[in-house]
Amino acid sequence: MVRFQRASEGFKHGNGTTHTTAVLNVIEFFLLNRKKREWHAIEEYLVRFNPKWCKKDGCRPDYSHSYDITILDSKVDSVLFIEVVGPKHDINRQKLNDQRAERYAEEILKVPVIRLDKVECNGLLKDRTQYLKKELKQFLK
Repeated sequence: MVRFQRASEGFKHGNGTTHTTAVLNVIEFFLLNRKKREWHAIEEYLVRFNPKWCKKDGCRPDYSHSYDITILDSKVDSVLFIEVVGPKHDINRQKLNDQRAERYAEEILKVPVIRLDKVECNGLLKDRTQYLKKELKQFLK
């Protein structure tokens, strides 16, 4: 008899479809509404942390974080990191990772981090547009 692997036993990697859809909705909104046409949005932007900072912060020296979206200027410098957050981000371990990534972005990279609600980013087009206009207002000028 052949036993099929249960979904819960399978290898899990990456973000779920609702997260990916939310990220793509934010990128689409940003690209359609940006005033600075030379700015670009990139999904899953990996940043490796400085080992000296990691030692001071108590994390592994090879620590890195993949920000959901980064907004780049014409010189390809990061201007903004966007994190789309859902229920998974309420777990203590995830909260600590998020806090560390936010501290590193703001202290070392001098780049602000905006956290957007996944449910809002997946809402109806009208509601989603209103939410994103409010949350990203300062970066759409």
